[in-house]
Amino acid sequence: MSVIILLILLFMLLGIMVFVGIYVYRDAQKRGMNALLWLLIALLTPSLLGLIIYLLVRGSYSDLKCPNCQNPVEENYMVCPNCQTRLRASCPNCNTPVQPSWKVCPQCADPLPENFGAVSAPVRPKDNTLWKILIAIIVIPVALIVLLVVLSFSSFRTNVTSQTTAVTAMPVDDYLAVSHQPEAIKDWLSHCASSPEQYHVLKFSSTQENYFDTQYLIYIPEAGEYTHSAHSYSSSFFSGPTLEIDLAGAENTGEQIVFLVLCSGDEKPEELKLTFNGKTKDLCTASTDEPIQPIDE
Repeated sequence: MSVIILLILLFMLLGIMVFVGIYVYRDAQKRGMNALLWLLIALLTPSLLGLIIYLLVRGSYSDLKCPNCQNPVEENYMVCPNCQTRLRASCPNCNTPVQPSWKVCPQCADPLPENFGAVSAPVRPKDNTLWKILIAIIVIPVALIVLLVVLSFSSFRTNVTSQTTAVTAMPVDDYLAVSHQPEAIKDWLSHCASSPEQYHVLKFSSTQENYFDTQYLIYIPEAGEYTHSAHSYSSSFFSGPTLEIDLAGAENTGEQIVFLVLCSGDEKPEELKLTFNGKTKDLCTASTDEPIQPIDE
């Protein structure tokens, strides 16, 4: 799973860099800048600093166009050099560029005419691509964080061929009769009786090289006649293997029952998720240094 996340992250970062490179190259060409040089700066400077530097520098280069022929023009052009469209009003006396609303020329102080004739100001194309890139830079990391959170809470099934799990139910008295630590089990069961609102688990773990042996003794206060069980392994992005056990029983007949779960293989369950008759409750887990399995096989 971590490899998949890294590949997604790498793909997103590469996508952003491609869009940034295309944008910088085309925009630099329109402004008469060295497009190839700025492309290399934008791509090779880490953390998008190249894009920031380019956005600061490009302000010195005009991106204005003639409204008639769309030819690039400078801000100080009086007429378009391509189609001769008049771009700015000027003083009839000294040809100083003026605003159509001015009354006198600031250079020669001569009165200005009320009507300068046809004047078409240069236009600046809308830069929607830059906004798309900036939105992508913000949205993609946020989307990745959301994806990580979703994956961390949505578990996926794993098949562990070398893992074996067995679930056995038996009355408490029968279990005590074969247990090699009946007094310790009685003490544990008496503690369980003091908090009947919880499920109680006694856990034993042992390790031999890369082989794990995990045993659980489960006591459910309302468990009656045992009917069936199911178990599976699951895992999430942030958590290790989880043993999920689904138990079912008939209505409580007053007889105390314990469930013995024996799990062995090359993976050690880090969590136990227990469901009884479709209900999941908090587990009160205690550990023991003695094996729980009553019969040596």
